[in-house]
Amino acid sequence: MKTVEILYFIVDDYETICDQSISKIKEILTTSEIEKFNRYRLLKDQINFLLGRYLARKKNNLPNDDFLYNEFNKPFCLNCGDFNISHTDNMVAAAFSEQFDVGIDVEVLKPIQVDDLVNFFASPEEKKQILDKSGYSQLTEFYRIWTTKEAILKADGTGLIDRLPELSIDEIINRNKSSYYGKIINKNWYLSCFVKAETNEKIKFDIKKLDYSFFNLSGCA
Repeated sequence: MKTVEILYFIVDDYETICDQSISKIKEILTTSEIEKFNRYRLLKDQINFLLGRYLARKKNNLPNDDFLYNEFNKPFCLNCGDFNISHTDNMVAAAFSEQFDVGIDVEVLKPIQVDDLVNFFASPEEKKQILDKSGYSQLTEFYRIWTTKEAILKADGTGLIDRLPELSIDEIINRNKSSYYGKIINKNWYLSCFVKAETNEKIKFDIKKLDYSFFNLSGCA
């Protein structure tokens, strides 16, 4: 059975990460990545970007070379398997596969006006699945479908959000039920991962929570 590795990290408090820790991790960034880092205005967005890049480089044992990008801006490297990164409020996650194209998406489970958004991304069947529920169940169903579609498009390498209503995630996943992994983490985040695999391919998802030591982060005194 082939394995897809999922690593995620929860940032308890962005303000407790010292400048010297940030500076040390920034050493792995290329010039173009530092420019992108500096374009982020919020501290949490800067740190999320930084941790995602560090995670991908450390896991793939990459030097300080630029990632390559496909025409839809998905990063990849020539001498490693496929990988994908996602981050949201207080969480950074990445998926790695030696055999498959992989996509991952994570979203914080924040309250939203579901009725205003389902027409934007849900198929008619999915819209019914969401609106037939209420409260927390409706919220998690919304984010399950949303993150799964994002993961599918990211695995495909396109990320074209205008295709969202056309995608039936149940139809895609039913072709190979072992190609999808979804999980609610700490009742605060929904994480979805998808791999492009053949119909009968058996896949194991190995998920692990990282701690601060992985990133050599230290708190401020």
